[in-house]
Amino acid sequence: MAAADGDVSPVATAWAAAVDGSWRLPLCNATQFPDMYNCSRPETLPTSPIFVHIYGVISPAVILFTIVTNILVSAVLLRPSMRSATTAMRGISRRHRMMRSATNMILVAMAQSDLLTGLWPLPCFFYFYTLQHAVDYVPHAWCFVYHCLTDYLPTICHTASIWLTVALAVHRCAADSPVLI
Repeated sequence: MAAADGDVSPVATAWAAAVDGSWRLPLCNATQFPDMYNCSRPETLPTSPIFVHIYGVISPAVILFTIVTNILVSAVLLRPSMRSATTAMRGISRRHRMMRSATNMILVAMAQSDLLTGLWPLPCFFYFYTLQHAVDYVPHAWCFVYHCLTDYLPTICHTASIWLTVALAVHRCAADSPVLI
């Protein structure tokens, strides 16, 4: 239905406020614009200096640190066990045991899940905020990708990490409690 001449629709008011610059619309806000799932209207990302500094400088640095540390954690937990010094000095060749216990496998899964939690939004943060493309309108091709990489996939991986923490707690509780065995 069309609004009367004197009536101003909330959508028009929202777009006027967004164009005015007083606030920014989120990408593809399906609750505000239910018929616009395809980002055909021009929308922008928040471009205040604090957003650009946090998402363009601090977040990529923290994410890269997280990626490196989680790779190191996985490498340590998946490496073969070290031979004892006396066995190595005697020249006795023993089969290496892998450090593959149930606890270590849960810890590796947590490390990989945390790695992916940071890795998914990194391309968007780098493209839009580090390279300063956030001041432009969001390209049509980036709309769905942006939502997937910054909202959906990190949430899934973070939730998986939380449930792996719960699984580790249950596993340790069951291992330490003779009643539950």
